[in-house]
Amino acid sequence: MSGDPVSKLMGVFDRAAESAARKSAQLIGRRSLLSSLGKVLVGGAVLPMLPFDRSARAQGAAPAPEKTDTDCEYWRYCALDGFLCSCCGGSLTSCPPGTEPSTVTWVGT
Repeated sequence: MSGDPVSKLMGVFDRAAESAARKSAQLIGRRSLLSSLGKVLVGGAVLPMLPFDRSARAQGAAPAPEKTDTDCEYWRYCALDGFLCSCCGGSLTSCPPGTEPSTVTWVGT
């Protein structure tokens, strides 16, 4: 099985990894390695928070779309089914057919 090319390749990788680990152990102490690793981790976490100039891609604001009372984010919804009053046959001053105005004012709380 020693003639297997995969085994030979794994042996080369093992020897290279062992050699690199031994050399780094001789040159770098454990505390120094932990300190350097900590600096890299903290620096990597802080890096996205640093300010940088984005003016090269700056563009003007897009024109806002006109609001209508049929927009889904409009505040005048029927309390029964969630449709807009104007979609159900009502208007700003009248309720849709089959409904009546509430005696209590609703302020969105």
